[in-house]
Amino acid sequence: LVRLHWRFSGLMFGLIISGLLLVAVLSWNSRLLKRAHGDLKHTTDDLQRTAVDLASANGAVASANSELRAQNKLLVVKEDALRAQNGLFDAALNNMSQGLCMFDEAMRAIVFNTRFKSLFNVPSAADPELLASQAPIQSLREAAPELARQIEENMRGGGTASFEAEGRDGRVIAAVQQPMPDGGWVATFEDVTEQRRAQARIAHMARHDGLTNLPNRYAFRERIQEALDAPHAGGMLAVMCLDLDHFKEVNDTLGHPTGDALLCAAGDRLAACVRDTDMVARIGGDEFAILQFAVATPDDADRLGGRIIEAMHKPFQIEGEIVYATASLGIALSPLHGDDPDVLMKSADLALYAAKSDGRRTYRFFESEMGERLTSRHAMERDLRQALAARQFQLHYQPVVQLSTMTITGFEALLRWTHPEQGSIPPSKFIPIAEDAGLITEIGRWVLQEACADAAEWPAELKVSVNLSAAQFATGDIEADVVAALRGAKLGPDRLVVEITESLLLSDNKGTLDTLHRLKGLGIDIAMDDFGTGYSSLSYLRKYPFDKIKIDRAFVSQAGRGKESAAIIQTIVQLGNSLGMTTVAEGIETEQDLEMLLAVSCPEGQGYLFSRPVPRDQVFDLVRAYQSKASKVA
Repeated sequence: LVRLHWRFSGLMFGLIISGLLLVAVLSWNSRLLKRAHGDLKHTTDDLQRTAVDLASANGAVASANSELRAQNKLLVVKEDALRAQNGLFDAALNNMSQGLCMFDEAMRAIVFNTRFKSLFNVPSAADPELLASQAPIQSLREAAPELARQIEENMRGGGTASFEAEGRDGRVIAAVQQPMPDGGWVATFEDVTEQRRAQARIAHMARHDGLTNLPNRYAFRERIQEALDAPHAGGMLAVMCLDLDHFKEVNDTLGHPTGDALLCAAGDRLAACVRDTDMVARIGGDEFAILQFAVATPDDADRLGGRIIEAMHKPFQIEGEIVYATASLGIALSPLHGDDPDVLMKSADLALYAAKSDGRRTYRFFESEMGERLTSRHAMERDLRQALAARQFQLHYQPVVQLSTMTITGFEALLRWTHPEQGSIPPSKFIPIAEDAGLITEIGRWVLQEACADAAEWPAELKVSVNLSAAQFATGDIEADVVAALRGAKLGPDRLVVEITESLLLSDNKGTLDTLHRLKGLGIDIAMDDFGTGYSSLSYLRKYPFDKIKIDRAFVSQAGRGKESAAIIQTIVQLGNSLGMTTVAEGIETEQDLEMLLAVSCPEGQGYLFSRPVPRDQVFDLVRAYQSKASKVA
């Protein structure tokens, strides 16, 4: 039992010790657990804080990722925009009308466009292979060496410059060169060939006539000034103004194309008359000007003037048609007649007016009195415009006599003008002015009406002859005027004779021929006035429907002084007989003239020997006087 007690006590003590140890262990473990729990709690707190930080970091990362995605999208957009911008830049660069090239200081190409390549035949290698090479500048040197030389020379100066030079192929290239800060340079190149040609054409057009290609008034005046300013020991300077006679009639009857062709032919003919050192210009309309240099004496200008008039007197061949266009010429000399271009041209123009007033087809030198005559001419033109309304015109009548019986067969109506201040003015003085002023159509219409009205009161066997101007055919309706005059006077068409001169026939116009045939068809007689003074009268007689031929007074007046004129008159009379045309001799003033005409069997005549033109109220007295003479002879 003791042993058991001690064993039990020992066991109990062991248990107690073990319990104590266990308690100690548990207490220590508890402390460890508490500490671990505290650490765990701290760790949990840390983890919670870390989780919050991680959540915050995740939010920041997500935001950053979102921002990166946005930035990436923006970069993509910018890249696309840049790519599009580069495309536009390339398109703009390569579609420039100018060539562009940028070079570094070693003359290597940095940038160039397609136009530059085509301008200077740059090799067709790929652009990257050509960049940083000297192939482009070498092509420039080969295609346009002078332009390349100027550009390279200017590089040493370093400033902006413009150049223009002709290439080997004849093209004109303009370049603008601009230096760059790094020592290189950029230049633009443009083919200005057509521009320069256009500028040259414009400059030529500004100084030349567009139709004839002759120098114009501006160039002509400029050349006169240069000649006057230049020291010259070669003599005087002759300025000439030329006007085509009756050009308007040619233009109106044959049409403007034929008129233009005539102007060109006239310019060529004038150019053939002068020396290479002289000048021919067209200064407007049908007016030309000639500048003759080194005129030793006025005779030199006189000879040229005569040569020009003679050349212009010859017929022109225009588009297969023969056209006649004579000319009048005025001449002024420097320094005799002035030392200013405007003064010389005005003086030559005054001389031209004098030549036209003297019957045209001639030339005149300037005289100081011509200015007064021109003023007088202008005053007469002004008065002419008022004369018709003021009833200052009258008709006088000269009898046409049958030479074999000395009986009157009719009268020629002749226009007279009684000026309120100057009195009677002869037709030879005012008719040309009326034609030039465009008044002749209206005046001619009045003459027709008055002549037909007067003739209606005469005996039925008497006819009335009326002169028609070429201007009336060109600017008016002559057929309508004639018909209206006949109807208004109740005069039969068989009692009217219309007289025309060869000047009307110069253009050989079909319209004129048709008009004359229509007048002839009405029963009106057609007479050719002043036969023998024109160009090709025989061809006219064959082509036109003439009933009468009126021999010019020049042949009649000279017939008594020589056999030639009498022979011509006899030939004309025989020609008229063979063609069935009545011949009328004009300008019979002496018994000798009458005897000669009777000897060659000329049927009719008129002149001062029979009667001067008389007013209308003396016609019946004249008719009765001749009837009395005829009855006495019978």
